[in-house]
Amino acid sequence: MKSATLGLTALVIILIIAGIAYYALQGTQENMPTVTVATIQFGISTLDLIQEGVVKPAGINVKVMRIQLAPDVATALLKGDAQVAILPVDVAAKLFEAGKDVTVIAVDMYQNQAILVPVNSTLKDPSMLKGRTVASPVASGTFAMFKSYMKALYNLTVLNPGEKGNGVMVVNTPPAQALDAVAKGDADAAVIWEPIVSQALASGKYRILASFQDMWSKLGYPGKPVMIVWVARGDWARSHPDQVEKLLEARREAALAWTGNREATIGALEKLYGLPGKVLDILYNRTVICTDKTVTPELQDSIKHVLHLAVLGGYIKTDQLNYGEFIYVPSEKS
Repeated sequence: MKSATLGLTALVIILIIAGIAYYALQGTQENMPTVTVATIQFGISTLDLIQEGVVKPAGINVKVMRIQLAPDVATALLKGDAQVAILPVDVAAKLFEAGKDVTVIAVDMYQNQAILVPVNSTLKDPSMLKGRTVASPVASGTFAMFKSYMKALYNLTVLNPGEKGNGVMVVNTPPAQALDAVAKGDADAAVIWEPIVSQALASGKYRILASFQDMWSKLGYPGKPVMIVWVARGDWARSHPDQVEKLLEARREAALAWTGNREATIGALEKLYGLPGKVLDILYNRTVICTDKTVTPELQDSIKHVLHLAVLGGYIKTDQLNYGEFIYVPSEKS
């Protein structure tokens, strides 16, 4: 009887300690600062692994804000609804050029856009697009980058909708409908990004005429072309360097998990986006993630080259930015 009483007492003590620990942990999480990161609804990035708990940030709570349209992601950042946004680097440059207080705190992934054509297309090279029609979202940085690559590599002008001339014609479509335009015969090729590229390849109906990384290499640029970056409000980053540091560490852990744990990454993407396994396999193989914690000099050089192309494509007016402000420099205390 005495032994049973002692056992019951011990169990009660254990439950009390466990309860205290649980509420202490809850209290700690509630007291931790929350950093809101905005991204597009179908915006694949290392943030996905944080959202799905593959990586658990230390010292901060990360709140994910999913927004349908890319321009609204930038708006959420500028309004202060989010402290950080995941955006193409040329979009970040466009905001900075317009006088907005934003700063790039990390590079997430490299260019994954591609020119897609039907598998039975007679086109063998992007130079053969002269006099042909491509489908693409005209307002996107991707379309501007396509214009730059075509001019720099093949001396071909990509015309705007309704514009006449001796070059490459275009049909303006939403991202998800670019391939529909090709299927209907309204366009000969589509210029688009992930995960639509992988979905097209998995269907067996399309092939890559050229990827943006292919064209980057043909131009002789070093390294890889930066595409997606984490952009912070400048005022927030300057006043909360400790939170920036914790977020950068979490993003780096997520990048290392992405590159080192295929199963966990594909599992998170499948749960978030409901993509079939075949699409996810192609997507994983095509997506090149940056594992650097901060923007290194090499990454900054890549950004400068990408923005030079963005100028050639007419997306931004100049690549002569104040990179000391546009690129975040961690404080010594952080």
